[in-house]
Amino acid sequence: MRTRLAAAVALIAAWTGAGCSEAPRPRTLSVRADAATPLSERDFADFLRLAETLGPERMQPLAAALPTAADWPAESTRTVAVLAAEQERDVRERLRGSDFAAALATTPRAPGWLEELGMSAERFASIGAAIGLATAANDLPDERELKRLRGEAIRRMAPLADDHRLFGRLLEADAAAVRRQAAWIPRAALLEALLECPPENRRLARVYGDRLAEALPEGFDHTALDRLLTDRERAAIPFHETNPERDDARLYWNGAAVVVGPVAD
Repeated sequence: MRTRLAAAVALIAAWTGAGCSEAPRPRTLSVRADAATPLSERDFADFLRLAETLGPERMQPLAAALPTAADWPAESTRTVAVLAAEQERDVRERLRGSDFAAALATTPRAPGWLEELGMSAERFASIGAAIGLATAANDLPDERELKRLRGEAIRRMAPLADDHRLFGRLLEADAAAVRRQAAWIPRAALLEALLECPPENRRLARVYGDRLAEALPEGFDHTALDRLLTDRERAAIPFHETNPERDDARLYWNGAAVVVGPVAD
């Protein structure tokens, strides 16, 4: 009898002890987003909550998600194809906020704030990059023009994959020509990311537009693409009319409104 009683007391004590133990930590989401990942309103709210806590200076590394043209070292012993593949991988990683994630890991108090949100630094940074790209997509020309540019970018950079010459041994003129082709790598990656932004992400970017303008570093607008294009390429992009009621497709002829004669000063 005493043995049974002692066992029951021990079992109750075990249950009670388990009930008083520290609550398990919330699960931390570590899956990274990209430009095509559908984001929820909660994702936007959580991003803004921490972004506004971090402040502009500590959010600045997110700007590295925007592609820039790479300057291949003239003395490189790699082939053109290898350098091009490496740059493509690097640009795609940056588009997912990899540099910002690395910066967050060394930002004081950021790990604790991320734990409260239940996110890893990589997930938070990638959501920030996806939100920034959706914001930029809302400030860019007609989608048809972006698709045309993407097609041109893919066509221009395609020969690089089959170029097995050592870049460091090229004549100066040949190296310059390869660099011009390689300039299309970040353009293609950025255009692809902008075109992949889901409509809901773009809608939420407009809803939270004022707060995002304060939270995001500079560059998540039309300048994200502008700075990758030459003056001639920028001039070829049609004017972006933000008012759908003034679309050229809605123009019509009204003979009654024709003015005949000299135009008054």
